[in-house]
Amino acid sequence: MEDFTTFRKQVASNLSYYRKKCGLTQSAVAEKLNYSDKAISKWERGDGIPDAYVLSNLAQIYGVSVDILLCKPQDDRPDDVEDIDDFAIKEKKRKHRYISILSVGLALFISIVVFVILSIVFNDSGRFIFVLLWGIPAASIVALVFNSLWGRAFNNTYIESVLLWAIVIALIVTLDQYVNIENPWLLLLIPFSFQLLIILWNNMLSSGKLNNHKKSTSK
Repeated sequence: MEDFTTFRKQVASNLSYYRKKCGLTQSAVAEKLNYSDKAISKWERGDGIPDAYVLSNLAQIYGVSVDILLCKPQDDRPDDVEDIDDFAIKEKKRKHRYISILSVGLALFISIVVFVILSIVFNDSGRFIFVLLWGIPAASIVALVFNSLWGRAFNNTYIESVLLWAIVIALIVTLDQYVNIENPWLLLLIPFSFQLLIILWNNMLSSGKLNNHKKSTSK
């Protein structure tokens, strides 16, 4: 019968192998489990073993059974998968980051071009300053889309906050310039009321509490 140290090492090898096979970083797995990446690293070093509930979740993430994670690693594993490190995964994340930044920059660039053209045509730059301001919400929406695809869920809190405030400020400036409304800046009360809701909502999503509640109510 194998001793506990050997068993712990084989579990560690399996956890590391299937994570890399799925193309996931330790941070990505930690976020899915709502654990720290230090815990994932500890398990993959063989310094500890996750409990049964966490093992079940890890098996679901990696698309294997719990038995596979606990069994002795096979000798016929392909070397190219076994030798995968986080470099390729980091390169992929860096590529995603560049695409996101370029897309956000493009949205801002378009608003600047429109502002310049209108200012030249009508010879009045102050009249169209609101175009620049509306470029910020547009860029925030782009950032929100890409962060939802590739980024961390809780970053949506910051992006949605910027989006909310940018929309209200752009709306205030637009109304103040084209519509005679007394005290349009009172509209700033709107983001104050929604800010806390944004934080609470994204905190529930990132912690998995909302999903757990849905599962419990569906039983």
